[in-house]
Amino acid sequence: WHPDSKGYVPGVSFEYIKQATRPFAIYIRERLNQVFDDAEIAHTVNLINDLGQDISGNIEIEVFVKDEKVKSVSQKAEVKSGGTLKSSIAIAAPKVDKKELAVIKTSFMKGTTIVDEVTREVWITPSS
Repeated sequence: WHPDSKGYVPGVSFEYIKQATRPFAIYIRERLNQVFDDAEIAHTVNLINDLGQDISGNIEIEVFVKDEKVKSVSQKAEVKSGGTLKSSIAIAAPKVDKKELAVIKTSFMKGTTIVDEVTREVWITPSS
């Protein structure tokens, strides 16, 4: 795609194709979107590296409830060129007084640079 070319207008699916063909991607396996606050949130992070070179950095996970960061997890990771890495990370669900929506932001950081980032929403329900 050449943004300065004459007469080209990106189609409706352009952003989806751009997202699907990115050279480094984070994929979260779980589709479960509700847990009790006395449970762990299963969070399987898959890193896919099509950059053409090895990459090392940190998997950074942040959990937000009502726009406030309530949990943070960091884990070192290295993915070979053309390879994948699967990491299962258990996150303790935050305690809540009423049903709340938690946003889990997962990033792969190389130094201070965000290589890729995805979010997932999970409803947290009080256990008692």
